[in-house]
Amino acid sequence: MNRRHVLKLLASGTAALALPRCGGVAPGFPTAFVGADHALGHRLREGGFAAPVREERMDVLVVGAGVAGLSAARALHNAGVSDLRVIDLEQQPGGNARAGGTPEQRCPLGAHYLPLPDPDDADLLAFLREAGVVHGLDPVSGLPIIGEEHLCADPHERLFVNGTWRSGIRPDHGLDASDREQFAHFQSLVDDFAGMKGTDGRWALCMPIDAGDLDADPRLREMDALTMEDWMRQEGLDGDAVRWYLNYCCLDDFGAGIGTVSALAGLHYFAARRGRAANAEHGAMLTWPEGNAFLVERLSAPLRDRFRGGQLVHAVRANTTGVEVDTLDAGTGDVVRYHAHHVVLAVPRFVADRLLGEAGRNGSDALHYAPWVVVNFFLDRSPEERRGEPMSWDNVRFGSSTLGYVNSSHQRLDPRPELVLTHYRALAGGGPADLRRAAHARSADDWVNDALEEMSVLHPDIRERTLRAEVAVWGHGMVIPVPGLLTGDMRKQLAVPVAGRIHFARGGVGGYSVFEEAFHQGLRAARAVLAARDHA
Repeated sequence: MNRRHVLKLLASGTAALALPRCGGVAPGFPTAFVGADHALGHRLREGGFAAPVREERMDVLVVGAGVAGLSAARALHNAGVSDLRVIDLEQQPGGNARAGGTPEQRCPLGAHYLPLPDPDDADLLAFLREAGVVHGLDPVSGLPIIGEEHLCADPHERLFVNGTWRSGIRPDHGLDASDREQFAHFQSLVDDFAGMKGTDGRWALCMPIDAGDLDADPRLREMDALTMEDWMRQEGLDGDAVRWYLNYCCLDDFGAGIGTVSALAGLHYFAARRGRAANAEHGAMLTWPEGNAFLVERLSAPLRDRFRGGQLVHAVRANTTGVEVDTLDAGTGDVVRYHAHHVVLAVPRFVADRLLGEAGRNGSDALHYAPWVVVNFFLDRSPEERRGEPMSWDNVRFGSSTLGYVNSSHQRLDPRPELVLTHYRALAGGGPADLRRAAHARSADDWVNDALEEMSVLHPDIRERTLRAEVAVWGHGMVIPVPGLLTGDMRKQLAVPVAGRIHFARGGVGGYSVFEEAFHQGLRAARAVLAARDHA
């Protein structure tokens, strides 16, 4: 897959988005941008940084405090690496899994759930037990016992279709015989791939990806060469209902539609989930009012004294004794040079390539990032409802190009009437760079009005009920698994250290931007650092 072909795929993806014009009418309540510091981040492109005014030394430096960076730092800390520092562009760790709102009304700015963990994923289960999510193992089944407060409460999800809310997100209501057959056929294909194993007995499709065996069957590489849309056409999955549903799933999981995402990636997300628990049904979700900020806050808890925010790294160089990292401290305006024996670069790969200069491998051409917009509406009380199922945790409108909204107050135990509704949109159907530029050109009011158009269809009085709104724009929200990425050589090449001292940790390096993948990419990088230190 060359860059030109990838960009053509991105521009022709299903569910194209035409951004509304800027400068619309104010929504009638306060709005504000929150989340990423785009101005500081874009300073990297301008260059012209001053010489360092001071130097600091440490054993290991982790650059980037998203899930992968925090996971790497936690593993190093647990292994006894005491001379450790974690730095990040943002003032708070967590990346796009941070929380917004107030201490009384917390809400996600991005990632907001974790699927039920695989009982064979010992590392993830150990962390979840440490975080208080897993309370132990059932003595009979041996399966983890999940704290009830962490399991998504009923009702889980609903779909607005034909003027009525229906239970579940898959459009199963009012289907004709052809639609029902297509959904049954798709499920049989998912079951087939879910049961696939390699010669060594490993599952072919696993989460994280590298725990599986993508060489288990030649069909896997064949599927990775196709878009989801092309594969669906081959399988006769062409009905409006199944096309909308699978396009929604791809947008939700990868930030791009079926015309862009690899067919293998599209199937992988359905077939690789083997989460089970003693006290939860298959497919259950773990979620919190603040979303995955609950998890990153527990990852970062032992690292508080080692974290420094507002640090714009602009150069990384390996030498014979270690690694030099030049950083602009946004608080003081000074440039600091860090000297470390080993560095973990837990930043998007295109950023890593820029930092490394000639030592980079230009991996940024192989990875494309979907921009996202998240709008949190803070309401004085529940809005007017359409007929049908009551408000659920996840609420989606059939036929919409947005991803609907999550009731971020769903897990809250107190009786207060106020609630927060979190609206999600993946900006797809065009070149990501063009979409990013257009997204950053819009005001918070523009984005809120855009979300209100959708929300008003679902809740006619949403504008009157809203006290304020917060907008988070993620220009590089997640890696898009285009055809060829999952089974190609580039994914493995991107994880190879530079000079044996600069290690890479990022969920997108594995091809998926989900918690489990990022968590394990961080562990992989930490273990590589520990192995290199042992052989020094």
